Amino acid sequence: RTYQGCTVILSILLVITSSIGFWSIVNPQVEYIIIAEEQSLDCVYPPPDVDLPEMHLEIRELIFDNLASDVNGVLLLNGGFVTNRYDTDVEQVFRQESNFLYVTGYDQPNATVILDTASRKTILFIENHPEDYAVWNGNIESPAQISDEYLISEVYFREEIPSILASLQSSNPTDFTVYVMDKFVEFPSMSDYTVDTTYLEELIYGRREVKTDSELMLMRYAASVSSGAHEIVMNHTRPGTYEYNVEGTFLDGCFACGLTIQAYIPICASGNNSAILHYVANDRLMQNGDFLLIDAGAEYNGYGTDITRTYPVNGTFTADQAEVYQMVLDIQYRVIQRVAPGLSWGALQGYAEEYTCEMLINNDYIYSSVSDCLSLRLFRYFFPHGVSHYIGLDVHDRSDNFSIQLNERNVITVEPGIYFNAALLEPILDDPQLRTYFNSEKIQSLLDIEFGGVRIEDVVIVWSTGPEVISFPPKTIFAIDNQMN
Repeated sequence: RTYQGCTVILSILLVITSSIGFWSIVNPQVEYIIIAEEQSLDCVYPPPDVDLPEMHLEIRELIFDNLASDVNGVLLLNGGFVTNRYDTDVEQVFRQESNFLYVTGYDQPNATVILDTASRKTILFIENHPEDYAVWNGNIESPAQISDEYLISEVYFREEIPSILASLQSSNPTDFTVYVMDKFVEFPSMSDYTVDTTYLEELIYGRREVKTDSELMLMRYAASVSSGAHEIVMNHTRPGTYEYNVEGTFLDGCFACGLTIQAYIPICASGNNSAILHYVANDRLMQNGDFLLIDAGAEYNGYGTDITRTYPVNGTFTADQAEVYQMVLDIQYRVIQRVAPGLSWGALQGYAEEYTCEMLINNDYIYSSVSDCLSLRLFRYFFPHGVSHYIGLDVHDRSDNFSIQLNERNVITVEPGIYFNAALLEPILDDPQLRTYFNSEKIQSLLDIEFGGVRIEDVVIVWSTGPEVISFPPKTIFAIDNQMN
């Protein structure tokens, strides 16, 4: 507030701060003078030394090496296309289709690639832009330039696909097949060929599960930058700010290192919103005493990360918050230690469910044995999702089959959670039979205060020597308190 006698002091402050490169805002109707430094965030994470064209060349060679002996013909993948906002000419942000990006590294729209299984040759087909394209979108690269830039031996315009395909078939006519990702793929003169819509999907996704050294370097960098952005959010989170301020701060931390695309829409969920698994409105005013759950990760050259942290908006855990948080943290530690080659997805999920039951029973949320908790699936009222998924060029790199076993160089998440979601818990508290298994009074007290939920998620590389956790924002109660205070 301004009052008689302060005017001179405020004037001096403004002169001083202006002279040393700061700006200030003084509003006589509010109680604060805001002084902030005029500088952008610095990136403290040096990018990895990865030659991207060489990386994608290595991937193509691995794909050829993994071909089944009876495969004959070509592998064909279409890239992504530019899309517009509903019935307008406003273009959506373009991000290359992941499988096409994996094979080529080429990040421009409207392209097709063919891998010839007989010659092991890669042929890229690009958009033939009119001359005025350069006026609106910048330089037009020639096929020869793109060939040199991406280490792809042959590059043509898209209209040449029919003639090139016909030439490849004529030189290898026996059982010539075009292998595509699924039944929805289209290409010119498609009706002239035998088309296989199943094999290529298994080949590509199976290969994508096992990361090369270069891919792992990109993923470590995405995780490092995103971890730093999470730390910046911790430094700036306070009661009285909005969830969208949290999202903006996280994006600032990523943009500082040039990571301008998020692997998914950030979840910045405070209070009761933190119990909603895929909440993305991010528009609530955060209150003193709230939990904040932030699930956010950027991608680097297409390779993403997926990190979740939960902590009090005011930086200090209440007794209830500390109890639930430590339960989830203990579960995560124990599940991560189980990650190893040969372990199936089903077994990993089973460990998470068993440990969740133990924690809920030991802390008096559930009245049952561990075996009954598992057989009756009582844990699902607190933990209604899977504990892990593959991650790479997509945040959910493929649909997970519970019988599939982990292998070295797989990259996965580990993300246990415990939530107090009224949609899950209120029906059981009203059920005379089910409620006998639950501590109704304790659960209802947390629902009444809109406690929300806790999820802790990290990215883990599978090795025979032990799991490598590559995300590192603070996650012990002590470390979070130290970071925020």
